[in-house]
This record gives sequence, structure tokens and C-alpha cells, in this order.
Amino acid sequence: MVTCANASIVTINDQNSNSSVKNTKAKQVKNSKNISGGGCNGGGTCTINSSQNGPVTIGSDGTLVIEESGGITTTSDFGVNVNANANAIDNKGTISGSNGINIGQNSSIDSIKNSGSITGTTWNGIDLQTGSSVGTIENTGTIIGGNQDGIQLKDNSKVGTIINKGYINKIGVSGTITHLDNQGNIEGKGSYGAITLSSSAKIETLTNSGTISGARGVFLWKGDIGTINNSGNIISTETDIGGAGIKLEGGGKIENITNTGTIKAENDGISVSYGSFGTLNIKDGGVIDARNYGIFVNQWQKLGYLYVDNGSIYGGESGVFLGTGSTTSDISIKNGGVVYGGDYGMYFDHAYLNQNTTIAGENSAIHGGIAGIYLSRGSALKGTIEVKEKGMISGGENGFGIINADNANIGGSILISSGGVVTGILNKDNAKITGTIKVDGEGSSIVGGIINQDNGKIEGFIEVNNKGQIDSIINAGSGEISGSVKVDNHSKVENIINGALASSFYNNGVSTGKISGDVSVDNGSIVGSIINAGQGEITGGIKVDNNSEVTNISNSGNGLISSDVSVDNGSKVGNIINDDYGKITGDVSIGKDSSVDKIINSGHGSIGGNITNNGNLGSINNSGSISGSIENNNGDLEIKNDGDLGGSITVGSGGGNTSISNGSNGNIGGGIVNNGNNDVNIDNQGTVKPDKDGNHITNNGNGNVNVGDWIVKPNEDGSFDGAINVGGNGSGSTNIDNITVDTSDPNFDASKPINPDNIVNNTGSGGNIGVGNVGSNNN
Repeated sequence: MVTCANASIVTINDQNSNSSVKNTKAKQVKNSKNISGGGCNGGGTCTINSSQNGPVTIGSDGTLVIEESGGITTTSDFGVNVNANANAIDNKGTISGSNGINIGQNSSIDSIKNSGSITGTTWNGIDLQTGSSVGTIENTGTIIGGNQDGIQLKDNSKVGTIINKGYINKIGVSGTITHLDNQGNIEGKGSYGAITLSSSAKIETLTNSGTISGARGVFLWKGDIGTINNSGNIISTETDIGGAGIKLEGGGKIENITNTGTIKAENDGISVSYGSFGTLNIKDGGVIDARNYGIFVNQWQKLGYLYVDNGSIYGGESGVFLGTGSTTSDISIKNGGVVYGGDYGMYFDHAYLNQNTTIAGENSAIHGGIAGIYLSRGSALKGTIEVKEKGMISGGENGFGIINADNANIGGSILISSGGVVTGILNKDNAKITGTIKVDGEGSSIVGGIINQDNGKIEGFIEVNNKGQIDSIINAGSGEISGSVKVDNHSKVENIINGALASSFYNNGVSTGKISGDVSVDNGSIVGSIINAGQGEITGGIKVDNNSEVTNISNSGNGLISSDVSVDNGSKVGNIINDDYGKITGDVSIGKDSSVDKIINSGHGSIGGNITNNGNLGSINNSGSISGSIENNNGDLEIKNDGDLGGSITVGSGGGNTSISNGSNGNIGGGIVNNGNNDVNIDNQGTVKPDKDGNHITNNGNGNVNVGDWIVKPNEDGSFDGAINVGGNGSGSTNIDNITVDTSDPNFDASKPINPDNIVNNTGSGGNIGVGNVGSNNN
């Protein structure tokens, strides 16, 4: 049955206010067939409560109500056709036609409300033709298209608001939707999206608290979306390349995405093949979960700002992937936000990050099995990477937090503070870190250490401060650190290695590394070992200061330290070792209240300056070359020399008992001087040349000089007369228990008699000089 009323009160459902608006003015509705067809003829409101054959056409100011028992069916035409400016359609029953509801060109209707079913058997459930418009579409039932869409907007068509609480099998947009609110289910068919934009399409706001699912959830083939707010589910079921929860192609653009729900995909979560994003905000438990890439940005495309605030991005391969020439702006991971990838948390393949990356807050993390962040093929991160407040960048068991490789460049600094953690930094293959690497604060650490190798370059300095920690710093394989390495304020580094002993770090068989500044350990800090090896070069010095500790300092291979090695102000070093062809051009010094167990200079090792002890030094063992002198100004000291010492050995006024053993290959170039009050014990089997005053032994102190054995080589004239000159003005005595004349020396002239009383010549004014036995090494 169909009833049409010409009433003076017309009721129109206003979907924007969810109330009834009554026009109480007397209104003359002419019988001009505003609504006609299917047995419905004339009147302002037409009510259908039984099955009718369509089509039904609605003209100017017409309203169509289909009750639950009513229906319009046609097999070859539109179910309902709007060809003018109509009021409303309220369907509680069924509408079925080639297009369920057709909004003709340049026609309009204020509202369409569906709690029943609308079916387009051939084309679309609701079809907006070019230039048409609908104020509001509210669906709590089902809207189904045939070969195309549940709802389709053609070019220049408009819908103010679509509210879906029911089921729509696909929305296709070439026109404009001001607001699309899905609280129900929008499902795609075939390879297109559940919501597809093409041509000059635009959706100002897309809000989803229901489910959007299909091969692609939301698909932009051209077109723009202002904002997507997802608190529901956006699901992509396509496993092949091209499937994505949200997909941009053809130059599409989305200004803002806020996801507090779930975007789940069998391929990529969010994908940009050709287009751009403005801001992507994953927060409040929101999740992107994809089998391939959580976020995929193809070559030359744009991902603007990425904010993950207590949200998650998961990708089977990478959490975020940026391809050749693609760009992104600021990246912020905070408040437990995570970006996880099976291989890489974030992978940059010749891509560009124009601003900063920040990971902040406990459980906030970027993680990948190989690397948390991987920059390759000339990628550039122009800003700073900051990890703070217990945030983390991590790799898998054998991975790294950050890998910067293959000519990539981190233009800013890497800053780790307030409990932040990075599980290793690898800079290699001509990659560059322009800024500083700084670990600051207790609990802040680089757990896997820093490795700079294969022509990698760190242009800034490396600093560990305020109880920060780095496992190891390794600079090898032609790696270069342009600044200093500083461990300060109760911080800890397991080892600092420049050059390397392991062949895996070698470049063409030779391990080289260069640190252009100092290596310093200061203010109560601890370092396991400082090793300069291979062809490593430290152009500055090594400084251990202010109650700091280093287990060993080693310079070996062809290592070069171009300045001083110093241990000062209560600091401790186990051993200082310079061997192979190692070279230290400056001094080695131990300051007041500081200690070193041993100084060993061996092989072809050379020390260009002096060795000075003002603290506590256990022993010096030299079989290499020391250009300067050795001076002991505090405590007991054992000196063994079987190499070349260019200067003197001096015991200062504060020096303790000092033992000097000069081996058969030993050469002391400037005599032995005692200015102290303790004993100096000497065994000389080599050569001791006199000082500037001509003395081999000078005793200016109150302590005794005791010589166990002194081998004497002949003078230039072949005699032994005056071969040992003893001077000084101290009260201590000089006692020579045994003198061995070297008659095997080719310079010995046997024609000149050996007079034991003439071998030792007293040139001083000090204590007694005693001589015991005089013998020869050649019977």
C-alpha cells in the first residue's frame, strides 16, 4: 500500500541533530507527482509499506519513506531515482535496482537514512552522478553494490556526512565527502580498497571506530584525505605487493592520520607508492601490524611527521621502510611506543630524514633483528638522534641499535641520556656521523659499543659523562674520529681500541684507525683498556686524570701516539705497554698520588720524550728506544733497560729505593743521578755514557749508590783509566762492589796496563767512594 499526504505539517528527519524538524507553516503541496512510479503517485511524502515494482522517482521537495514491510524492486532500472532537489529517503525495508538509489546529475537530496537494505544489482547501492549532492547518509542496515560500490561518488559530487553503523560493501569516491564516520563495517571487493579515492576526490575527515577491510583498506588513487581518525580496525587481506591497510598511489595525499585502533595487513600496514603523508600519529595503544612493512614509503615519496605515543608499529621485515629519494620529517617515539621489524626497525634506502628522531620514555623502542635503525646507500639523517628517559634503539642478538653504512650520513648528533640505551652503533663503508656521540647520565649506555670501520668517519667527538657507559669504542679499518674521546664524571667504557688486533677489522690486510684528538679518562671514570694497534694513530695524547682508572694502555703494531701519555691526580693504570713498532712521540708521566704498575717499552717501540714518576710506579722495562730521560721523584722503582735510553736516569729528592739494571744491550745516554735520600742499586752490563759534566754516576743526595757489578768498556785510547767518573756533592756514599773490564772489546789496547785504582775517577765533593773487586770478562 502507498499513501501520499498533502499535509500542512511536514516532518523531515534531521540527521545532524538527531531530532525532528517540523515545518508548521501552511504548505500547499500540489499534486504535481513530486514522487511517482511503482504505484506511488503524487504528494509531499510517500510511504511504501508493501512490495512495489520500481523505479520510484523523487522530484522537488519529495520525501520517500519505506517501512519494514515495504520494498522497491526493479531488475533493469534504478530502484529510486532522484532527479531534482529532494528532501529525504528513509528506508526501513528494501530497495533493489541496477543502482539501488540514483542521484541524477546536478540533483540533490538532504538526507538518506537506511535501516533496511539498499542493493545495486548491476552497479552501485547509492550512486551520486556528476554534480549531485547529498546532505547526510546514515546507514544502520546494509548497502551493497553489484559490480562496483555500495556508495559511489562521481566527479564533482558531494556528500556532507556519511554515518555507517551497518554494512557497506565498498565506498568509491571521485567527488567530495566532508565527513565519513564508520562505526560499522565497510568491506572491499577485488583488488580495490574498501574505501577508494580517485580523480580529484576528497574526504575532509574519515573517522573509523568499526571495521574497514579489503585487499586494501583505504586506497587513494589520486585524491586527498584531510584527516583519518582510526580507533577501530583497518584490515588488508592482500598478500601480494600492493596490498596495504592504507595505500597511496597516483599522487594521493593524506594530511593527518591518528590511529588508536588497529591497522593490520598481510603485506604493508601503510604504503605510499606515489603520494605523501603529513602527520602520522600512532597513540594510546594504537597498532600497525603488517607481515612485510609496517610503513612503506616508495622511492621519491614523502612521509611527513611520525609520532608513536604509546602505540606500536610492527613489520615482518621492517617497521618503517623509506625507499630511494623518499623523505620524512620529525620522528618521535615516546611513552612506551615501539617500532619493531623482523630485520630492521627503520630502514632508510638512499632516503632522507630532514629533522630529528627522538625515543623517550620507559619501554619506548625502535628494534630490529639486524638493526633498530639502518641507513644505507647515501641516506641522510639531517637532524639528531636522541634516546632518553629509558628509551631504547636495539638490534637482535648479533645486531646493532644503529647501523650507518654505504656513504650514509647522520648530519646531527647521537645523544643518549637519562637512562636511554642503544645496543651498539656501527658506522662503516664510507658512512659519516657529522655530529657528536654523547652518552650522559646514570643508566644511559651503548651496550654493544661503537664500531667505526671501513673508512667510516665520526667528525665530532665521543663523550661518556655523568655515570654513562659504553661497552667498547673500536675505531679500525681506516676509520677516523676527528674529535676527541672523553670518558668523564664516573663513567665507564670497557675498552677503547684504535686500529685493531682482530683481522676482521683489517682493510686490505692492515688495520688502521685515526683519532685526531685526545683520549681522556677523567673524574673517577673507568676504562678497561686503551689500545692503539695495527697502524692506528692518536694525534692527541692519552690522559687519565682525577681518580680515574684504566687497566692497561697499549700501543703496538705500527701504532702512533703523537703526544703525551699522562696519569694524574690519584688515578690508576695497570700497565703502559709500547711494543712492536709502536711510537709515543711525547712524554709518559705519573702524577702525584697516581699509580702505574709497569711501563714496558719493547721490540722496536719508541718513546720520544721522558718518563717521569711523581706518583707510584712499580717498574720500567725498556728493550726498545726512549729518546728522553727517566726520572723517579716518588717511591720505590725498578728500572730494567736492555734497549736505548737517550737521556739520564735521575732519582729525585722524593724518590724511594731505586733499582737500575742495564742489560748487555742496554745503553744509557746521560748517566745516572741520585738526588734522593734512599738507596740506588745499579747493575750495569751494558753502556752508560756520561752526562754533560762527564759523570757516569752522580750522587747529590744523602742516599747511597750501590753498584753490584759494572762492566767497563775501554776509552777511545784503548785504556780503562777514568772509565767510570763518579761526581756529586751529596753525603751519601757510592759503593762499587765489582767492576768487570771488557777486554773483549775491539777497542781494548792490551799494550796499556790496567790499573784498578785508576778505573774509577772521583770528580765530586760528596760522600765516600768504595771499590771492591776488579775483574775481566776475558781470562
